[in-house]
Amino acid sequence: MSQWLDGPYSQAARVEYLQAKYKTIARLNAIWCQQYTSWEQLEDPRLTLPIGLKKVLEGLQIDHLDMMAFENHLRAWHMGWRCAALKEADPTHLVMAHVGGMVAR
Repeated sequence: MSQWLDGPYSQAARVEYLQAKYKTIARLNAIWCQQYTSWEQLEDPRLTLPIGLKKVLEGLQIDHLDMMAFENHLRAWHMGWRCAALKEADPTHLVMAHVGGMVAR
C-alpha cells in the first residue's frame, strides 16, 4: 500500500467516500459483515487480515472492491486538481495525462 493512501488525509477522504456511499455505519456493517460502532474505526481492509465470514463477489471481498473504487476516485480527484492548477496558470494549452487517459481542455 502506498503512503499516499495510508495517510490521515486519505483516511479522512476514505471515510467521507464511504459515508456518501452507505449513508450509515449500520448499512456499511451489513454489506461488509462487520461490527463497527463509528466511522472513525474504519481502516482500509487490505491492510489487515480478513476476520470472520465476508460476503464474496467473484472471488473478491466487497470491502476490498470498495477500496479499489476509492483509489480510482482519489486518483481522478487528484488528477483533476493538477489539471485545474495547470489550466489556471496556462489556460490555452491542452493538458493530458496517462492516468486513466484523462484529457482536460
